[in-house]
Amino acid sequence: MLDSNLEELERLGRIAQNILFLAQADHERQDIERAPLNIREQLETIATYFEGLADERNLGFQVQAEGEMFANAIMSQRAISNVVRYAEAGTTIWLTGSEDAQGARGAVIVIGNQGRPVAPDDLARLFDRFYRGDAARSEFTESSGLGLSIVQAIMRLHGGSASASCSADGWIEFTLRFAAAPTPPRQP
Repeated sequence: MLDSNLEELERLGRIAQNILFLAQADHERQDIERAPLNIREQLETIATYFEGLADERNLGFQVQAEGEMFANAIMSQRAISNVVRYAEAGTTIWLTGSEDAQGARGAVIVIGNQGRPVAPDDLARLFDRFYRGDAARSEFTESSGLGLSIVQAIMRLHGGSASASCSADGWIEFTLRFAAAPTPPRQP
């Protein structure tokens, strides 16, 4: 019983930390340090991190990426990881990334996975706090409904955005757009 209570307290602690993070991000009280990062290395780090989960749930990873992005390594990995957690068991997760058309270290990361179709009403609410659209996708995660709202907050802190789309056959893609590096002021 003590172990069960400890697990529940730890879960509640994580929820409280996530809510605090979201509150700080809402008020832009977090100043994040960003640096040039190799996109392929970042995505391969995510794939390696999830090897245990991949074995347990029969997931595969495909990484296709090139270029650099200007981001906070820990926060960008958290955003990508929060999306990967909801992959449908027995499928392959595609992690793709590239610099945007203008270069300057702006980047686009797309996480794709085959699963059950997501209804348009659910798709529109995926990034809402405490929203849990599909119980099957959150079955293995003890979801509190904050993961994707954290993704959105991280992307806003990076001057970027997060979006999701789903085809009629259930191919879902999450697109994370990281803003380019700020231009340094010109010296007179």
